[in-house]
Amino acid sequence: YMVAAAGGKSISKSKYATFGSQELSDNVCSALKNPNRKACLMSNHGLVAYGPNLDKALWLANEVECLSKQYVQILSTGLTADILSSSEMSTILSKFKTYGKNGSSRGTKENGAVVAPQQRSIKSLAKSPLPLNGT
Repeated sequence: YMVAAAGGKSISKSKYATFGSQELSDNVCSALKNPNRKACLMSNHGLVAYGPNLDKALWLANEVECLSKQYVQILSTGLTADILSSSEMSTILSKFKTYGKNGSSRGTKENGAVVAPQQRSIKSLAKSPLPLNGT
């Protein structure tokens, strides 16, 4: 269901074109033509993700990478991935409008929605690297 984070019932994929070309740019724009789409896979390249700020764009890029890895790992076992139905994904997309904004007693209220406590930003990570080995 986390594919909904990318803004659709599935993660779109652009057609292949040579890196740095206008054709690749056009193909990516076409894959993101739905205004709700926030990420897409680029054939033989990687992915593109965007958001209202760098932290959210990087979170989404990581989420799509993790989902892609899980999908490939499932297929490599010879199993078939269980893909949610279109109807279930419609339900998920509807729920994603408030995903992470309700039911948290740890967050603060902002415009009627509960907001999770502030996470470390990319800028703070750059200033103080994460410790190694959990120390």
